[in-house]
Amino acid sequence: MKGTQGIGVVELLIVIVVLAILTGITASGFQGTLDRRRAEGEAQDLWSALNRARTEAIMRDTRVTLCPVNDAGQCAADASWENGWRMFEDPMAQGYPAEDAAWIDGRGVSTVDIRPNTPVDAYVSYTSRGVPRRLTGALQMGSFRICGEAVAYRLVMTSVGRVRLEEIAECPLADPG
Repeated sequence: MKGTQGIGVVELLIVIVVLAILTGITASGFQGTLDRRRAEGEAQDLWSALNRARTEAIMRDTRVTLCPVNDAGQCAADASWENGWRMFEDPMAQGYPAEDAAWIDGRGVSTVDIRPNTPVDAYVSYTSRGVPRRLTGALQMGSFRICGEAVAYRLVMTSVGRVRLEEIAECPLADPG
């Protein structure tokens, strides 16, 4: 009786091909999950920062501003929310920190696109009553779109300063208004 032990080259190649296919399917699904979690995490971080700025303004009884930062980590005209943000006391309503400003919090570089609309592109500022106001005193309402490759979120800031987070279908390049 002739018997063989082990597996042949053909069987081994079939196993390798099947494993490669399964690995490819799993990796692509896992990448989508990672992208989704990354975008969701960034959206929640910004949501938390906006809510904290409002709370700090009320607790400290002074205006608190949240501004995007540039590559050097400073609030500036060339700043982008994707580079991170800084939170500081802004009693003079300048929209940028004074030299002796009390820094409250900050955040580093984002891994997803953060697209603010015009009212919130340069800063978000809360009065001591927790109401968002522009530096001119006008009401400040706006929204941010947080765009991952597989998912998008929108943060909407209301006239009383509350912020809601919602998942949206897409993330267009245009200013969301």
